[in-house]
This record gives sequence, C-alpha cells and structure tokens, in this order.
Amino acid sequence: MSAQDNNFKIGYLVIDEIGENNELAGSILVVDCNGYPKEIKCTETVKTSTIQRIAYGIMLRAGVMIDQIALPLIKELEEEPDIILVNDKKLLNIQKKTNFKIALLQDDSTESPLSFLTDDRENGKVIEVFNSSYLIEDKSEPFERVYKALEFSNNQKEENF
Repeated sequence: MSAQDNNFKIGYLVIDEIGENNELAGSILVVDCNGYPKEIKCTETVKTSTIQRIAYGIMLRAGVMIDQIALPLIKELEEEPDIILVNDKKLLNIQKKTNFKIALLQDDSTESPLSFLTDDRENGKVIEVFNSSYLIEDKSEPFERVYKALEFSNNQKEENF
C-alpha cells in the first residue's frame, strides 16, 4: 500500500436490528477511493435458537453479530477491501477472526479518524493511506447507504411472502 493508492477500497459493515421482531441482519458495501460502489451484500435476518441462546449466554448478541453475520458477509466478498469500517465498537473483535483490517470510523472531533482493536505499526500506514487516498469528504456517508440497503432488503423479503 503506497501513501496514495487509487485502487484503495473501503468496506462499510453495518449490523443492526431490523423488522418488527428486532432481529439482527447485516450489510456490507465496498466502495472505491471516490466513494463509488464496487459491491454490496446483505444477509437475511438471523433468528437464534434456544440452544444458541444457552451456548452464547451474555455473549449472544456479539457472537451472532460476528460469527453468523459479519464473517459470512466478509467471506462472500469478491471485491476485497483494504479496510473494513464498522459502526459498532463490538465489531472490532472481527479482527481476531479475519485478515482484513477492521476499524471503527470515529467522528471528526477525534485526533485519529480510525480506531483499531489493537495498536500496531500497520495501523499508522492504513490511516495514512486512508487519509491520502480516500477522496470523499464525508467518510461516514456510505454508512447511510448501507443502512438503506439493509432496510430495503428486509422490506423486499417481507413483500415476497
């Protein structure tokens, strides 16, 4: 990864409660350095069984978010992003189970635009490339697109029944 990389791609991963039963579902959007979409994927809502609720215990939500939604979405990607941004600090734990760089996009009031699960030298390089190569002004705007896609996907499924 060079300081400016026109092939730099960013994934935006959202997992949220949707529908009347507040079931979890996820969506990921991969954009190029100009913010143009390269790929988008959505999951079905995830219903947990009684045995899963027992097995996961208090870790149910985080476990389902990572193991049943985030990781399958990431594994399905054809366009591999250089970094995957998440909207929930709990999702930083995805880093433990994938080779993709996972970061939380911070608001503008913080010193660094990205927060990582661990501190390492590679993070500084990723931030440098992110700042120099990612050319859209509002770096959080693609999250809005992901939420809309997730909502649309859920509504489409309800209409098909």
